[in-house]
Amino acid sequence: MDIEEWEEYKYFINYLSRKKISNSNKLNQIISYMFNNEGKKIRPLILLLSCEIVCGNYKDAIDASIAIESIHTASLIYDDIFDDSTTRRNK
Repeated sequence: MDIEEWEEYKYFINYLSRKKISNSNKLNQIISYMFNNEGKKIRPLILLLSCEIVCGNYKDAIDASIAIESIHTASLIYDDIFDDSTTRRNK
């Protein structure tokens, strides 16, 4: 079974497509760009699945899954600034 067929994955993608994270259009564009990368969905999905493992409802952890990936991405940006990097993975 492909990951795209998982209920949790579909819920996460659907939530991202309809959720307005901020009143700032620019911030929403950044978040959309950030989650457009396939690798940026792994940590949130792990968090949702972990919630289920401990008998929770993964839908209750959706905001936390977005937050954890956002914090991770912010730490990478901070690291790039600290290192005076102008690109990350050729972008």
